[in-house]
Amino acid sequence: MKNANKRFLQILAVELDDLYEDIECMIGICSERNKIGIQSERVFQENEAVLKNELLGIQNFRDLVNGTDPACFQSVDELISHLRREFSCFVDSGDIVPATRIYLNRKIEKVANYILPSRQEMQRILQIV
Repeated sequence: MKNANKRFLQILAVELDDLYEDIECMIGICSERNKIGIQSERVFQENEAVLKNELLGIQNFRDLVNGTDPACFQSVDELISHLRREFSCFVDSGDIVPATRIYLNRKIEKVANYILPSRQEMQRILQIV
């Protein structure tokens, strides 16, 4: 299971890099929209502030992932619980916008379903019942 934990963290790190780049692109799009007059300066600044806060949240989560020892957990689910619990402290403190939690939970689930295909099947069965 420690191998699965290590793979989970490695793949999650790649997904986080991808998410980070996507949000950086969104900042660029907002900037372009502002420059050509589609978006006002005020709206741009508000959007940019939220997006940069999301980048901060992703970076904090990335640091958490990189600092996590996969050998300390008996299962991927235990590892996931740890990551969610620890990151919730950042969001609950009000320093990170709550939407970041949604993005990160989706990435966590995506990687977990890839690492543990039976987990995805079990979730599908539970939705039917």
